[in-house]
Amino acid sequence: MAIDNERIYENQKQMLKVEHQQDELAKGKRILENQLFQLEKVLQIGFRQLSETNHEDIQQGMSNAIWLQKEYEVKQRAFQQRFHQAYEELDVSYSKTLQVLEGEREELFAERRTFEWD
Repeated sequence: MAIDNERIYENQKQMLKVEHQQDELAKGKRILENQLFQLEKVLQIGFRQLSETNHEDIQQGMSNAIWLQKEYEVKQRAFQQRFHQAYEELDVSYSKTLQVLEGEREELFAERRTFEWD
């Protein structure tokens, strides 16, 4: 029994769609990672500038400058933890979505193997 050309076409079309989704997913992940990195860098620069300004205040004997410096450090660590968590969540989400797409792709390959070719 010859395979219906339309089924072959649909299978191929679905395969290409899944592969395109995988490519877009990888591209989106890279973009998000880059944006997170850029934001993290900007915040690090801001904290460094605050620390430098605060250091000058400490040198001038301002009493609350040491307390402020400790607060800046606590906030900086909290932001670093949140960035670390965001990177991890991005990886987990990416991996789960990629597994789903890979499953779809494998199903399409399995379907293709059932076709009887002329």
